[in-house]
Amino acid sequence: MTLIVGIKCSGGVALVGDTAAAVETPNGLSTVHQMRKIQVCEEACSALGVAGSAALAKEYGFALRAALNKNILSHADLDSQAALQRVRDFFIEAITPEVTIERTRAEAEKRKLNLDHLQGEALIATIVQGESRLFHIDAKLSPFELNGESPYWLIGDGREAGIPFFQYLRSEFICGDPPTLAEGVVTALWTLRFAIKVQHRNIGGTTQVVTLSDDGTIRDYDRNELLESLEIIGRAEAAFHDVQRTMRGAPEVETSLPSMPRARHSRQMGTHE
Repeated sequence: MTLIVGIKCSGGVALVGDTAAAVETPNGLSTVHQMRKIQVCEEACSALGVAGSAALAKEYGFALRAALNKNILSHADLDSQAALQRVRDFFIEAITPEVTIERTRAEAEKRKLNLDHLQGEALIATIVQGESRLFHIDAKLSPFELNGESPYWLIGDGREAGIPFFQYLRSEFICGDPPTLAEGVVTALWTLRFAIKVQHRNIGGTTQVVTLSDDGTIRDYDRNELLESLEIIGRAEAAFHDVQRTMRGAPEVETSLPSMPRARHSRQMGTHE
């Protein structure tokens, strides 16, 4: 399983993801190992998060670098959507050889074509016309930009566990919309921690946090650089626990209904008073 949270913030983009990856062994069992699911392209001021197989992540990484090397997203005459369609073409080109091989194998073995290992989602943080932008590529390779009323997206199997908590944090914790970059990091990091707690199977490992600022600065955080964000989360969780302890220590609230007077029959038409 995977969970990657992407947030378009004021002044930049935050990407936060787990690093646990399940790999199927020849005997049909699965093992979990560490894999960096957010790829950083410092030379192109970009980052790519992929929810899918390791093979797909590798091919998408090659495709994005090829597109960025040809300055696909930096042409002033292209709007972001047109540029993304061209990035999509690079993604399709990257996986086409594998699709051809799998189709040939399926025909030779007379079985149904299975392309599950080539399906996944991606989040792209990059600079377009001097501004940080966040894009989502879905499993059908349909691209769209995340901004305005929807400046965030969660990808991977862990998104169902993460979305409700993220929405709560967005309404109660973030002071403005879009959030600051610091708020975005804390919100995404907290959401990932919550998803690991409630849906821990194959989500976990070390946490990966990458930010891209509007000035093109890309930052891949290490554990020590996350201490401030983790401290904020710890203080907030401690406050919740204080409220919980207060509620448990409070006297029980009377919940029984007051006794009702016995109904007496009216002499007229047999009704009750």
